[in-house]
Amino acid sequence: MKIFLDTTSDFFALILFNSDFGFVDKQIIKVSKKVELLADEVEQILQKHKLNIKDIKDFYLNLGPGYFTGCRISLVYVRTISQLTKANIWTTNIFALLSFTKKKEANYYINSSGLHFFSAKAKQGQLLSQVSQVLKDNKEVNQIDYEWICNNFELITNIFKQETNILSIHPFYAKDPSGVQN
Repeated sequence: MKIFLDTTSDFFALILFNSDFGFVDKQIIKVSKKVELLADEVEQILQKHKLNIKDIKDFYLNLGPGYFTGCRISLVYVRTISQLTKANIWTTNIFALLSFTKKKEANYYINSSGLHFFSAKAKQGQLLSQVSQVLKDNKEVNQIDYEWICNNFELITNIFKQETNILSIHPFYAKDPSGVQN
């Protein structure tokens, strides 16, 4: 079994797939506070399908950029589980996901805290530019199409990198908490 997690934006996305990447179940909620939600939602979806956390062999994560706490919470949670169960961790970034689900080369815009907006050009899962802080200026903030991911996840697995040293995985911050841009 496989789980895709995204806690980096305004949405909490938990999608369960079978070992062949077939869609099994999902929980997608627009919510700001995800810390308390994560463990409970994972436990509920596992119980619903009579699974144990050890049955999850692969975790797929969006590392950001996005909200500071959101970028960290799923990583810390999954890294802890992986240390206990030896599950694989696969990672990508929001711009790769956006460009694959939208199927075009474009400048994508994300909200990173309500105050900051970031942009990068991407196409077919590849980041083509540096991430930069921008003024919103009536630009539409892009959202990941989680329904598309549910139905087409196998098509995007190549944009995820398998992490071999799980302690070296870091969230993708476009701007660090001290205000210094990466």
